[in-house]
Amino acid sequence: MYGLKKNTPQNFNFDLEVEINKNPGRKKEILTEASKHLEEIKGSLRNPKCQEAKSLSEIAEGYDALKKVIGKLA
Repeated sequence: MYGLKKNTPQNFNFDLEVEINKNPGRKKEILTEASKHLEEIKGSLRNPKCQEAKSLSEIAEGYDALKKVIGKLA
């Protein structure tokens, strides 16, 4: 009958996840790059005359989230 077939959901993998699964060394490269950029942003935010503090803090949060997500990948 129509509509009674059970469709099995397919696993969805993000592009970054596929890339890391193909090349496990890439995970370490991405983590070191993210850490390096995060430290540069933190250094800029320590400057009291920083004009772009809000946008830099948002970017820093993004790098921090990237590090957490990549750290959870197997």
